[in-house]
Amino acid sequence: MAPDILKVAPELDEKLKSRNKMGFRFKQLHLGDMEFGLAKELAVFSLSPQALSELRGIRFELTKDDLDYVYAALLATEDDQQFALRSYLRGPHSDKTELVGNECSMQPQADLKKFLAALQIPDEVILWSIGKS
Repeated sequence: MAPDILKVAPELDEKLKSRNKMGFRFKQLHLGDMEFGLAKELAVFSLSPQALSELRGIRFELTKDDLDYVYAALLATEDDQQFALRSYLRGPHSDKTELVGNECSMQPQADLKKFLAALQIPDEVILWSIGKS
Protein backbone atom coordinates (compact mmCIF):
# COMPACT_ATOMS: atom_id res chain seq x y z
CA MET A 1 0.00 0.00 0.00
CA ALA A 2 1.34 3.46 -0.92
CA PRO A 3 2.17 5.95 1.84
CA ASP A 4 -0.46 8.58 2.62
CA ILE A 5 -0.33 11.92 0.85
CA LEU A 6 1.57 14.54 2.78
CA LYS A 7 -0.82 17.31 3.75
CA VAL A 8 0.28 20.65 2.31
CA ALA A 9 -0.78 24.19 3.01
CA PRO A 10 -3.86 25.30 1.00
CA GLU A 11 -1.90 27.89 -1.01
CA LEU A 12 0.72 25.30 -1.97
CA ASP A 13 -2.00 22.77 -2.80
CA GLU A 14 -3.53 25.31 -5.22
CA LYS A 15 -0.13 26.03 -6.77
CA LEU A 16 0.48 22.32 -7.37
CA LYS A 17 -3.00 21.77 -8.80
CA SER A 18 -2.76 24.78 -11.13
CA ARG A 19 0.51 23.45 -12.52
CA ASN A 20 -1.21 20.08 -12.98
CA LYS A 21 -3.42 21.68 -15.66
CA MET A 22 -0.38 22.69 -17.71
CA GLY A 23 1.37 20.36 -20.13
CA PHE A 24 4.28 18.62 -18.47
CA ARG A 25 7.58 18.23 -20.25
CA PHE A 26 8.38 14.64 -19.40
CA LYS A 27 7.37 11.17 -20.45
CA GLN A 28 7.20 8.03 -18.36
CA LEU A 29 9.23 4.95 -19.25
CA HIS A 30 9.15 1.35 -18.03
CA LEU A 31 11.65 0.68 -15.22
CA GLY A 32 13.21 -2.05 -17.37
CA ASP A 33 14.44 0.66 -19.77
CA MET A 34 16.59 2.37 -17.11
CA GLU A 35 20.07 3.42 -18.24
CA PHE A 36 23.17 2.40 -16.31
CA GLY A 37 24.32 4.96 -13.73
CA LEU A 38 20.98 6.37 -12.66
CA ALA A 39 21.92 6.51 -8.98
CA LYS A 40 22.83 10.08 -7.92
CA GLU A 41 20.39 11.71 -5.52
CA LEU A 42 19.70 15.25 -6.73
CA ALA A 43 16.79 16.36 -4.53
CA VAL A 44 14.24 15.28 -1.94
CA PHE A 45 10.59 16.38 -2.19
CA SER A 46 8.10 16.65 0.66
CA LEU A 47 5.61 14.79 -1.53
CA SER A 48 4.85 11.08 -1.32
CA PRO A 49 4.72 8.90 -4.44
CA GLN A 50 0.93 8.85 -4.07
CA ALA A 51 0.81 12.66 -4.07
CA LEU A 52 3.02 12.83 -7.18
CA SER A 53 0.80 10.24 -8.85
CA GLU A 54 -2.29 12.30 -8.19
CA LEU A 55 -0.72 15.66 -9.05
CA ARG A 56 1.41 14.68 -12.05
CA GLY A 57 -0.07 11.41 -13.31
CA ILE A 58 3.16 9.52 -12.60
CA ARG A 59 2.78 5.76 -12.11
CA PHE A 60 5.08 4.32 -9.46
CA GLU A 61 6.06 0.66 -9.51
CA LEU A 62 7.03 -1.39 -6.47
CA THR A 63 10.45 -2.94 -7.04
CA LYS A 64 13.53 -3.95 -5.08
CA ASP A 65 17.01 -2.47 -5.36
CA ASP A 66 20.26 -3.21 -3.50
CA LEU A 67 18.90 -1.65 -0.30
CA ASP A 68 15.23 -2.54 0.04
CA TYR A 69 11.80 -2.38 -1.56
CA VAL A 70 11.16 0.94 -3.25
CA TYR A 71 8.40 2.74 -5.13
CA ALA A 72 10.06 3.96 -8.32
CA ALA A 73 9.20 5.74 -11.55
CA LEU A 74 11.46 6.22 -14.57
CA LEU A 75 10.96 9.44 -16.50
CA ALA A 76 12.68 11.24 -19.37
CA THR A 77 12.85 14.87 -20.44
CA GLU A 78 11.88 16.00 -23.94
CA ASP A 79 15.48 15.40 -25.07
CA ASP A 80 15.33 11.82 -23.66
CA GLN A 81 17.56 12.41 -20.63
CA GLN A 82 16.44 9.92 -18.01
CA PHE A 83 15.77 10.59 -14.34
CA ALA A 84 13.94 8.66 -11.68
CA LEU A 85 11.79 9.18 -8.63
CA ARG A 86 12.02 6.79 -5.68
CA SER A 87 10.75 6.32 -2.15
CA TYR A 88 11.81 3.44 0.07
CA LEU A 89 8.85 1.50 1.36
CA ARG A 90 10.23 0.80 4.83
CA GLY A 91 12.53 3.78 5.15
CA PRO A 92 12.15 6.49 7.76
CA HIS A 93 10.95 8.93 5.08
CA SER A 94 8.49 6.90 3.02
CA ASP A 95 6.32 10.04 2.79
CA LYS A 96 9.03 11.81 0.78
CA THR A 97 10.31 11.21 -2.76
CA GLU A 98 13.89 11.39 -4.01
CA LEU A 99 14.81 12.70 -7.47
CA VAL A 100 17.67 10.66 -8.95
CA GLY A 101 19.91 11.49 -11.90
CA ASN A 102 22.93 9.97 -13.64
CA GLU A 103 25.96 9.61 -11.38
CA CYS A 104 28.30 10.20 -14.36
CA SER A 105 26.82 13.60 -15.22
CA MET A 106 29.32 16.45 -15.33
CA GLN A 107 26.53 18.98 -14.58
CA PRO A 108 24.24 17.55 -11.88
CA GLN A 109 22.92 20.99 -10.88
CA ALA A 110 21.95 21.75 -14.48
CA ASP A 111 20.30 18.31 -14.66
CA LEU A 112 18.37 19.08 -11.49
CA LYS A 113 17.12 22.37 -12.92
CA LYS A 114 15.98 20.62 -16.11
CA PHE A 115 14.20 17.83 -14.21
CA LEU A 116 12.44 20.27 -11.87
CA ALA A 117 11.26 22.30 -14.87
CA ALA A 118 9.98 19.14 -16.60
CA LEU A 119 8.05 18.10 -13.49
CA GLN A 120 6.99 21.70 -12.71
CA ILE A 121 7.84 21.22 -9.05
CA PRO A 122 7.60 24.39 -6.94
CA ASP A 123 10.50 25.29 -4.63
CA GLU A 124 8.24 24.97 -1.59
CA VAL A 125 8.22 21.15 -1.80
CA ILE A 126 12.00 20.77 -2.22
CA LEU A 127 13.42 19.77 1.16
CA TRP A 128 16.99 19.29 -0.06
CA SER A 129 18.82 19.58 -3.36
CA ILE A 130 22.36 19.05 -4.58
CA GLY A 131 24.50 22.12 -4.04
CA LYS A 132 22.48 23.27 -1.02
CA SER A 133 23.30 22.46 2.58
